[in-house]
Amino acid sequence: MATGTNIEEVDSNGLTCLMVAAAGGQIEVIGKLLDAGASVSATTSYGLTALHLAASTLQAGAAAKLLQRGAPPNLQDKEGKTPLHFAILADQRRQEVTDVGYQMVAVLVRGEANTGLEDMRGKTPWHMWFAAGHGDIRQPGSHSFASNYIQRRVPIRAEQ
Repeated sequence: MATGTNIEEVDSNGLTCLMVAAAGGQIEVIGKLLDAGASVSATTSYGLTALHLAASTLQAGAAAKLLQRGAPPNLQDKEGKTPLHFAILADQRRQEVTDVGYQMVAVLVRGEANTGLEDMRGKTPWHMWFAAGHGDIRQPGSHSFASNYIQRRVPIRAEQ
């Protein structure tokens, strides 16, 4: 980082450098920004954190790095949505079936994301996941891909 650079400066969308790096899955940049003093819990005016943005773009490695460095997994935005809500919504929007969404959910659940926090509409991440036809994300051994990731501790790369 250049001397005199304000690491918490926001762009025209209200995003910090850390938030942009998280949304783009730039794990090495995330580490450097945090080492330089970037706040892992900074929020936009809407209440979004870098972890919300990593979750919304299904960047499991970035989310893992943020959680390792102390990102709070259960902060709610102005609509009451947590990063886990965002990850499930992003997974539901995907057109193709892959395990990217499952990996993201597994990283957040391993990181102590609360599956029972309600948003302003009364929806919990667990309800959203289950309504989408997935198994119980809370119970290892259920027939859910996310539970398989949690149970097997499939590594998600957070280091680069």
